[in-house]
Amino acid sequence: MNSSGKTFTIFLIVIAVLLVSLTTIAVFFFLKEIELNKVAQDHVEQLEDLSSKLQTEIKEAKKQNFILQEKIKEAEEQIESKIEDYEMEQGLNEELKKLNKELKDQLSREGQRLKELESKFNADLGQAESRIVTLQQELDALTAKNNNLQQLCEQYESQLQLGPQPVIPPDQPAESAKPATPAAIDVELDKIVVVPLKEGEGTVLDVDQENEFVIVSLGEKDGVLKESVLSVYRDDAYLGDILVTQVLPDMSAADFVAPLTSQQVRKDDRVMMKIPVQ
Repeated sequence: MNSSGKTFTIFLIVIAVLLVSLTTIAVFFFLKEIELNKVAQDHVEQLEDLSSKLQTEIKEAKKQNFILQEKIKEAEEQIESKIEDYEMEQGLNEELKKLNKELKDQLSREGQRLKELESKFNADLGQAESRIVTLQQELDALTAKNNNLQQLCEQYESQLQLGPQPVIPPDQPAESAKPATPAAIDVELDKIVVVPLKEGEGTVLDVDQENEFVIVSLGEKDGVLKESVLSVYRDDAYLGDILVTQVLPDMSAADFVAPLTSQQVRKDDRVMMKIPVQ
C-alpha cells in the first residue's frame, strides 16, 4: 500500500471516530433529557399528594370549628338560663362569664389554626407551580441542545459527502401497563334491622353541604362510638346511612354513606342506630 492509500485510510478512520463521538454525545443528551423529565413528573406527583393531605387537614379543621361553634351556642344558652335563675349570685355569674370567655378563646385559636393551614397550603401550591415552570424551562433547554446536536451531525455528514447514517435511538422504556379495572365483586351483607329504641333515636342538628358531613344529637351518652353506623329517616321513610367520624358526649359528626348525600338530608330528620341481625 502506497503513502496516499495509508493517508486515505487514516482519514477514513478519523471520520468514523468523529461520527461515533457525535452520535454518543447526542445519545447522552437524549438520555439526560428523559431522566430530567422523569424527575419532574415525580416532583409533580409528590406535590399533588401534599396538596391532597393539606385539603384533608383543612376539612377536618372545619369540622372541629363547626363542632366548637355548636358547643359555644349550647354554652351560651346554658349561661342565659342560669343567669335568669341566679341573678343575685355574683360568684356563679362570674364563673359562667369565665367559661364563656374560655370557649370563645378556644374558637379563636381554632380559627387562627385554620387560617394558618390555608396560608400554608396556598404557599406550597405556589412553590409547586413555580417549580413546575422551572423544570419545564430546563426541559425545553435540553431539547433545544439536542436539536442543535442533531443538526450539527447532519452538517458533518453533508460536508463529508457521506450517505445518511442511520442513528439508532436508545431503547425506549416499555409503556407502563395500565392497571386492569377490577371486576365487580358481589358481597353478601348481613341482614340489617333498625331497632326503634328511644335511647338510640335522635335528630339531625345541622347539615354541611359544602364539606358533606352532618351533625346529629346522639353522642357518647347514647352509646355512639366512632365508626358507628346510623340510619336516617324522614317520618317513616328510610333515606340512607351515615358513618360517625367524631363523637362528643351529647352530639356527633358523621359522613354520608353512598348513595346518600347532603342534598337528601334536612335538619330535624330522625336518626337511629343500626344493629346487624345475628
